[in-house]
Amino acid sequence: MKNIKRRIEKKVEAKSRQGDSLGSVAGRTNDGQHAGGRPTKYKPEYCEQAYKLCKEGAINPDLAAAFKVHVDTVSEWRKAHPEFSDAVKRGKRECDHRVEHSLYERAMGYTHPEEKIFQRDGEIIRAKTRKHYPPDATSMIFWLKNRDPARWRDKHEHAVGGDITVVIKKH
Repeated sequence: MKNIKRRIEKKVEAKSRQGDSLGSVAGRTNDGQHAGGRPTKYKPEYCEQAYKLCKEGAINPDLAAAFKVHVDTVSEWRKAHPEFSDAVKRGKRECDHRVEHSLYERAMGYTHPEEKIFQRDGEIIRAKTRKHYPPDATSMIFWLKNRDPARWRDKHEHAVGGDITVVIKKH
């Protein structure tokens, strides 16, 4: 998450240097004109920026920080500008897909190419190897609980039906 915040801060700095002014969205009439109040600071190029940020894991508060607006403004932009909302959804979907794929690989185990670097007699030696990560039980449990909660949840509920008769004896 620190990496995402760092990227957002860099983008905000770049926008500040360009002199971009970012602000909130105002209502519009049916003919597209502003209904009054402060004019919107929304720009069509925010779609691509939001897509890229969300693809890297940004969520609405991160977008608000990047565009220097309140998080409610981002929500309003998503309502008022379908293209902006679609860009955010697309970016988040791609990010979620990458995380899902990584979780699957971690649960199943995987192998990837790797380069090891050694030094021998002052000479640097590079050796291409393959690194293997065994399946991870925690990832498996998480995956199964979310994919098939009826079978893998921790708490199982059992329904009891029928009549119950209680007999109380006096001594």
